[in-house]
Amino acid sequence: MMEFSINRFESSLGIFQVVGNCQPPDKIEVLKLKIMSTDGWVLMDMHQAMTQKVITQLTLELREHPKLGSL
Repeated sequence: MMEFSINRFESSLGIFQVVGNCQPPDKIEVLKLKIMSTDGWVLMDMHQAMTQKVITQLTLELREHPKLGSL
């Protein structure tokens, strides 16, 4: 398992800071997620249903990020 941290991930949903773990071939676990708002970085509540929906969408885009080795 590989830990990762992406300080600025520009996605179709916005700009995020992402911390998590990944395990090839395709498992990505997001542990901490912040979104860029008009007032700066805002920590998202990992227990909220909307956050889980965002994570599901981001996971698809994260697979293509160079730091994750194109899982």
